[in-house]
Amino acid sequence: MSKLRLTRKIIAVASMLLCGILTTGTVIANENKAIISDTLGTPTFKIEQGEGSENVDSEYFKSEYSNVKDLRAAGKKTASQVIEEGVVLLKNDKALPLAKNAKVTLVGAAAYNPVYGGTGSGSISTADAVNIVDSLTKAGITINPTVKTFYETNKDEFQRKSVALGGFGNNANQVNDANWSRFNEVENSFSDYSDAAIMVIGRVGGEGVDLINKSIDGIDKNDGLGKDYLGLTENELSIMKGLKELKDAGKIKKIVVLINYASVIEADFIKDPDYGVDAAMWIGALGVGGEGLGKVLSGAVSPSGRISDTVWMDNAMNPVNVNYGRKFYSNASELGVPGPISGNKVGESTMDTYTVYQEGMYLGYKYTETRYEDLVLGTKNVGSYNYNDVVAYPFGYGLTYASFETSDVSVKKTSDREYTVSVKVTNVSDTDVAGKYSVPIYVSKPYTDYSRKNNIQVLPSSWLIS
Repeated sequence: MSKLRLTRKIIAVASMLLCGILTTGTVIANENKAIISDTLGTPTFKIEQGEGSENVDSEYFKSEYSNVKDLRAAGKKTASQVIEEGVVLLKNDKALPLAKNAKVTLVGAAAYNPVYGGTGSGSISTADAVNIVDSLTKAGITINPTVKTFYETNKDEFQRKSVALGGFGNNANQVNDANWSRFNEVENSFSDYSDAAIMVIGRVGGEGVDLINKSIDGIDKNDGLGKDYLGLTENELSIMKGLKELKDAGKIKKIVVLINYASVIEADFIKDPDYGVDAAMWIGALGVGGEGLGKVLSGAVSPSGRISDTVWMDNAMNPVNVNYGRKFYSNASELGVPGPISGNKVGESTMDTYTVYQEGMYLGYKYTETRYEDLVLGTKNVGSYNYNDVVAYPFGYGLTYASFETSDVSVKKTSDREYTVSVKVTNVSDTDVAGKYSVPIYVSKPYTDYSRKNNIQVLPSSWLIS
């Protein structure tokens, strides 16, 4: 080997070593920069005291906590309280709360891989999160270990996935739950944990993973919309049917459904007697407050949340779905719209697509409630409309374990744009059941001739919660 080649090799090796040392040193320095700066007497910032500000408190954001550990613990406690008070009890045929020391069987892929948040900016750190199994166990509920092992052993198969179909935000979602036929190896274990079968249904959406109305393994309802990600899949429906057969055979006592997602699942199956659902609860995305779920199911606290959206019998009945999604200009070049039509990949033009907002403000409950009111009042061109066939649970709906009565309602106008509402709420439960009651206050603004003449959209029925 010539001296020149040897010299070059030594230089190359030395350069690699130096690069590694510099990289490692940079990481170490960044991780310990506060300590290094303090030791060398070179702080990363300096506070300058302005003239006349000697007595001014410069700490703008005061904390009640002396350390981060206590702060995180307090945040987790608050998150648990949000779950305790925020979950919505949709249906309850004396199935909840569960009996003390209940033995249950958890089914559904989301039962063992819960939805904690969304995607992208909606995602969260799960370092402090409490999963569903641990939450129920801490509340004194015993989980069927055989079914738990079944799901954990096959976790790679029973895993939610988002499959890219070309371009950012253009994905199809897979639920990938087990078909009931797969439960033949664990079905016998249900009878030993028969106080309830709890089916957890999970969905994920968020930045880059919009809830498009087509999923790879959803149900095709032949409604022109394709397969709906917010409807149950064939496999999930097979599980529901299988649980109903076990209940009819006396092998399980009741069926409870938990909807683990920030939005809502279409709820026709909850009301369908063929699936035998005894109780259903929307629990949202758990965040770090999952411990609260066990408290609600065990009856340590009573649910008091109200649904913040319309729960449809079938999402195809929601008129916004006709216009949902991206539409491409077929004549973009003729219109002078920037292009090319490229599938909207990151960094490329998105000007060749459009969305129709035909519904205006009549979205969700604003559509269902307004159309119902128009039907009752005999407004023209309402058409055929059966509210109960369309709406499974209306905006603002929510049950509790306790029973309440409201009385002494008073509404006073205190200023030109301000009203004071007072109401007496009484717990009238037969047994000693503690609980909270969210008082719904409905506001109706008349749709006058002035509004009609000037084409002003006025919502006849809107509301807020006190």
